[in-house]
Amino acid sequence: MSPDDDEPYYILVDFNGTLAKHDKGAKVIDDQGNPIMGEPIQKMVERVKQRLASGLRVKIQCGTVGAGGPKGEKMAAAIRQWTLEHLGQELEATGTITPRCIEVWNDKAKAVVRNTGRFVGEEEEGSQRVWKDGAWVLDEPPK
Repeated sequence: MSPDDDEPYYILVDFNGTLAKHDKGAKVIDDQGNPIMGEPIQKMVERVKQRLASGLRVKIQCGTVGAGGPKGEKMAAAIRQWTLEHLGQELEATGTITPRCIEVWNDKAKAVVRNTGRFVGEEEEGSQRVWKDGAWVLDEPPK
């Protein structure tokens, strides 16, 4: 039995760019070592609140937290405060995924169909998802 077996299942929600506004390439820590917290993305805040109200556990993912050290600790504390202010409760900030994670909400992840090696959207032979104009779209194979 692993230590994770006692942990409840949870949804992992990325912080920067998913739950809070963040411009690509922008700093997440200022020159004094303080976290820069983005404004809430209301649609995602409402989704998270719905999951919490239904009894699901939610954790917040942030790479700075995962890096550890004083910056990671400051960012984790800032995320707990941000979630208290915008979600009504403190949520755990983490930089890792455990086997108890049942969903990941992230602006960079690409969904894979389990046990196939195919990306979601590659339903037909030769089709693939490609990045065009700031979004993933299905690119059909030439006929």
